[in-house]
Amino acid sequence: MPHDEPEYDRSIAPTRGETRALVLLAEPDAERRTTITHVLQQADYAVQSVQDPAQVAAEAGRVLPDLIIARVDDPLVDGCSVCRALRGVPETRDIPLLILTRLDDMYAREQIVRAGATAILIEPLRRTLLVRQVRRLLARGARMAHSRSTSWSAGAFTVNRAAS
Repeated sequence: MPHDEPEYDRSIAPTRGETRALVLLAEPDAERRTTITHVLQQADYAVQSVQDPAQVAAEAGRVLPDLIIARVDDPLVDGCSVCRALRGVPETRDIPLLILTRLDDMYAREQIVRAGATAILIEPLRRTLLVRQVRRLLARGARMAHSRSTSWSAGAFTVNRAAS
């Protein structure tokens, strides 16, 4: 990650009192894994990591993270298989998934999103951009989880929010 940016931007970190979100990181390169983990921890996220992106689905099913970040070398093969493995299991189906890749190919990006990625970041990464994307995806995931937990009642009756 380029070091021309500040360590992290407090305005994009979770506010105190919020529960620390758990990010599961699948990164094959030990140095990058350490760097990304450090950046996310400084932004006040809890991080658990695995070395092999092929193992991310099993680990995600075990720890049930709030967000999954997986770096893949080949988006069409590795990325799509990671997405399918995560989206094929009820426990991990709705967890936001951020794919990191070096390949800036529009077709590959389209295929990986169709396979289930929530977002893609093209390397090299910038710390601030990574943390902002994580925060955005976690906020989106929380909104989706809330709507799923309340959606059963939406068809049963209408609530007049203005009267509340």
